[in-house]
Amino acid sequence: MKNKKLFQTLQLHNVDVVEVNGPFSCHRKDAWLSQGYYFWEHVDLAHTWGIVTYSGNYIIGCLIIEYEEEELLDLVDTNTLNSFEEAYNMLCEKYVNQNITVAFVIEYLRKNTRVSWKAVRSLFDNSFNVKKNPILDKGVPVSNKKQYGQQLNLRPQIQWCILDKSLFEGIPFSIFYINEGISPQMI
Repeated sequence: MKNKKLFQTLQLHNVDVVEVNGPFSCHRKDAWLSQGYYFWEHVDLAHTWGIVTYSGNYIIGCLIIEYEEEELLDLVDTNTLNSFEEAYNMLCEKYVNQNITVAFVIEYLRKNTRVSWKAVRSLFDNSFNVKKNPILDKGVPVSNKKQYGQQLNLRPQIQWCILDKSLFEGIPFSIFYINEGISPQMI
């Protein structure tokens, strides 16, 4: 059994309602990993999402989930990503006239195979302009030579989509941060 602390950014609402009813699911048609409950792995990404998406009027809730390895489609793992690419290529050949997205592949595999995924973990590459969000531009240089600008990314944009709320049933969802667009308050 593994566990993970996750952060969900929400538009500022009544704090009591959020704590009692959270987390909240995403029902947007363009939900990139599928319909589900979206979380960030790192709190700095949750803050950036609140600033960019909710103009600074946001709440961050958090919870710690417990899961078995087979319950997670881990698209950060190279082996899993290679298998996912094979499934994507197969679906592109099968559905030539259809736009195949990440969510389409996940939903297809969940409906047509025996996977037991309750959550998806993925690197959400280029979700933010890192140069405009210096809090995300954290890294350790790979070399002290100036021609090598590469660095070990200390803020990878990893997002989770919990597909099955049984992963967090009975687990408290608590308010981690409130920003009312004036001055942040840590609670």
